[in-house]
Amino acid sequence: MKTPFSALIAVFSLIIPLSAQEGDGLGFLNIVNLIPGKIPADVTIAGKELMPGGLVAGSATGWFMVPVGGKPITIALEQPEDTKLLIEKASGQVELVDGVANVIAIFLQPDNRKKKDGTPYPPKIRIRSFPAFDGKGFALTFVSTCPDDTRFQLGPNRIETKPLDPLEIPKWSGAPFDILRNGKTIGHATGSSEAGSFYLFVGTNLAGEYVTAFTSAGTQTVPPWMKKDKTAEKP
Repeated sequence: MKTPFSALIAVFSLIIPLSAQEGDGLGFLNIVNLIPGKIPADVTIAGKELMPGGLVAGSATGWFMVPVGGKPITIALEQPEDTKLLIEKASGQVELVDGVANVIAIFLQPDNRKKKDGTPYPPKIRIRSFPAFDGKGFALTFVSTCPDDTRFQLGPNRIETKPLDPLEIPKWSGAPFDILRNGKTIGHATGSSEAGSFYLFVGTNLAGEYVTAFTSAGTQTVPPWMKKDKTAEKP
């Protein structure tokens, strides 16, 4: 099934208003692609491509460090041209805060407007920032970016949640499990053999296709060899 848009190019405003922690001039990002489809999304920050060949649906960049301050972020998603839909555009920047780690979800949001000929506008690419967290043992938080879906099944557990509202999944042992919607399997959480904090996301193309992503959510620190030499600073 082809997704209902031809090409979407977007630049977003994302402000991460958290306090500084490390004082080493670096922030942390982990970007997750929740737009179903076979064609990867091209993600750039300050003009630099994050993943050669693009970020595949259901995958994450993993943690990377970016110097603090405002940086333009661009997401481009090429789709089949025979859908005859125009390119969606937006503009803005991402603000990296010293020592702060955030998981960034890329997803689709419907555009309820109609064109003069009565045809719908293509969906918009959106992003949402979710803070890193350190839970005890195996910690899992579930987030749905699907605007109309609230009920899911995570392994044996049936849950109900609001879109973009993080939901803590208690008593998770780190084991893998399937994700179901209306009795149909829409994804799989790989789980982890090591304790840690994780996010499980689900997204949709608004045309009945879903994608899920399981990724690290633990807070990050600057490696010792990259830390500033505080003894060299003036008193």
